Amino acid sequence: MVRTPAAAAAVAGLAGTIGQIVVLRELLVLFHGYELSTGLIFSCWLLWTAAGSGLAGRLPRRWSHASSALPTSLLLQAILLPLTLLIIRASRIIWSIPPGVLVSPGIMLGITASSMCFFCLVSGFVFALAWSTRASELRQDGKRAISVYLGEAAGAALGGILFYFVLLPWVRPFASTLIVSGIVISYLISSPAAWRIRSFRQAVLPAAMVASVGLLGIAGYSSDPVDTASRRWQWGGNLLAVRDTPFHNLALLRAEKQYSVFANGLWLFTIPDPQTAEHAVHMALLQHPEPRRVLLIGGGASGFIPEILKHPTLTETDCVEPDPGIIQLARDYLPESATEPLDDPRVRFIHTDAGSFVRRAASPYDVILCSLGDPVNAEMNRFYTLEFFERIKKLLNPGAVFSFSISSSPDILGPAQTRLIQSLHRTARRAFPAVLVIPGESARFLASDGTTPFIEDPAHLAQRIVARQLDLHYVREYYLFDQLSPFRLEYMKAVLDEDRSAAVNRDFEPACYFNNMVIWAIQLNPGLGRTLEWLADGGKYMVHIGLAAAVFAASAVLLAARRRSAAAVNFNVMLTGGVHMTLVIVLLLAFQILEGFIYTQLALIIASFMTGIALGAAFLSAISGTISNPFRGLAAIQAGLALYLAAIACVLSKLQHCLDTPGCPASLPAWLFPALALAGGMLGGAHFAAAAGAVRSTTVDQGRIGGSLYAWDLAGAAAGALAATIVLLPLHGILNTLWVQVALTLAGIIPLAGRAATGWKRG
Repeated sequence: MVRTPAAAAAVAGLAGTIGQIVVLRELLVLFHGYELSTGLIFSCWLLWTAAGSGLAGRLPRRWSHASSALPTSLLLQAILLPLTLLIIRASRIIWSIPPGVLVSPGIMLGITASSMCFFCLVSGFVFALAWSTRASELRQDGKRAISVYLGEAAGAALGGILFYFVLLPWVRPFASTLIVSGIVISYLISSPAAWRIRSFRQAVLPAAMVASVGLLGIAGYSSDPVDTASRRWQWGGNLLAVRDTPFHNLALLRAEKQYSVFANGLWLFTIPDPQTAEHAVHMALLQHPEPRRVLLIGGGASGFIPEILKHPTLTETDCVEPDPGIIQLARDYLPESATEPLDDPRVRFIHTDAGSFVRRAASPYDVILCSLGDPVNAEMNRFYTLEFFERIKKLLNPGAVFSFSISSSPDILGPAQTRLIQSLHRTARRAFPAVLVIPGESARFLASDGTTPFIEDPAHLAQRIVARQLDLHYVREYYLFDQLSPFRLEYMKAVLDEDRSAAVNRDFEPACYFNNMVIWAIQLNPGLGRTLEWLADGGKYMVHIGLAAAVFAASAVLLAARRRSAAAVNFNVMLTGGVHMTLVIVLLLAFQILEGFIYTQLALIIASFMTGIALGAAFLSAISGTISNPFRGLAAIQAGLALYLAAIACVLSKLQHCLDTPGCPASLPAWLFPALALAGGMLGGAHFAAAAGAVRSTTVDQGRIGGSLYAWDLAGAAAGALAATIVLLPLHGILNTLWVQVALTLAGIIPLAGRAATGWKRG
């Protein structure tokens, strides 16, 4: 009923990729963007898809080869996509989770696994059925069945481009899922075979398609009300507005006279909140004798600007706010009293990534305030690294002050919070000669070049408040004497004196966001928190030893079992699937660290990788006739992948220094990362095609090859996603993670070595 199995796989790949993007964004909002949730989402998505592919490969032949099996699966995929989105948005109601409350890891796993299971199962099912159908058409000559894999990869690449360049800027998420469902159903209806009805049984599927078109039309007509209503399922009755920008999913909530803004599920600020605004601004500006030029990084709409403008010597305030949607949301909904200071002639807004601005700015400042939230994930961690602090230092006038804060405890610090503050203090001390940490509900860091000692005397600061005629309600004499009491300062200094063992936080070695992940885990699941603490205290090496022993033992067993050639290839595909998934995450994370979280550029990276997969598979299929030993070809590609991973580690190390060098093209990452993803995808596509050729030489059942290999590939990718986001990247950083992948890739060659050297046996 479908025109070709490869075309069906392409349509399914397009729907699957857009579905993955939509589901990922929705779940990250629900789970507040924590790195553990990212690993769980990727892993569950890949495991369910792998299960669907593996299940289809085990169906009786009369079912999988039925003419209605593939179109029925495509129709189910189209119907399930918008339903999956609505189920995720209803999760807080279904699981009785109040808005704004953190989701525990157990419930997080339950929501993730249950919400996406049906869509992912069907997506994997479609690929395996398409492969089986194509192999059946070729009468067991399965060589050209790789066209199904090419189609799926091409459709996935097109889906990434379509979403980020068309759907994301112009269409709401729920309407986007309806459009994708419409594309799938239109493809099915446009097939002439869909209307060849010779029996009642054959009429069921066309009738279902017609009914789906009707339901789709009704849903499309009411998509905006449904989208708004489902957003209220997420946020409750206090929701005022939701907007999707190229940077964030923004939500504005109102409770009486207070407004709160959330970005990707994380709380950004509440306004009016004069206590927070006064503490953040005046504790830093009062340290400077005459603050004239101030740089505010983040917090442009949070009430900080009116406090900055109170200082009489101020002449200019630059506010770096990467997402202009935050300012526009404030102008549209906040009262005029909150937005009027934004139009002050002394205020200039700069809508660019803060990391890029700090790297390229030239004019120095008297005070720099950083208000970007805690380093809870890799995206935020890059604003608390040694590299970022060193760039900030270059923008400070002599005697200038740099200030930032993180969540803390006003009294006694717990072990996990202590480790985080010690790590930040040690990192700041590497960049700045003088660092003062003021304890409180937020630990306030003040850093400078040390030419002028910090004022720790509350009376002196109170005199400056009077001299500048500042009308303050919370930063007053009684507050200063409490916050800067000798007891509090001595306790904090005693804590910081023990920071010698704390890790320095770097761009490519993000120590702080792992510490934040430990704090988050302890709050929600003490057992998980203790496990993460054990990893931080040295348990990671035991995990690595066990993993290495398991990989090499499995490789050795498969090397010895010469009659298990198919099992050796499956193991190799699984291992390589994990390596490639980790590579994609590394490229996305490295680009984010260097250039910011820019969705359009990330789309190019994803689309480039999927395009590379299609090109690599096509190239290997074209030259497969010249490869006498498929195992030798597979081992050669595996070795090439190891060399490529090592090359990427070297390139990223050089790139980090190049971008800080005057004259380095600012556009370098914009084209380099898609190029790296394209090359990595080509190796991945060639590897899958070579693996299919190797298995094809060991079995006569060509129809089950694709589904089985796809399942092993996705299972390995799921394990790789979880290991990369929870253990490897937080504990080892980007470069060391790449070297671990090099070792795993080389280990994957071991089961192939004997077969590559001497041939192979069927089995």
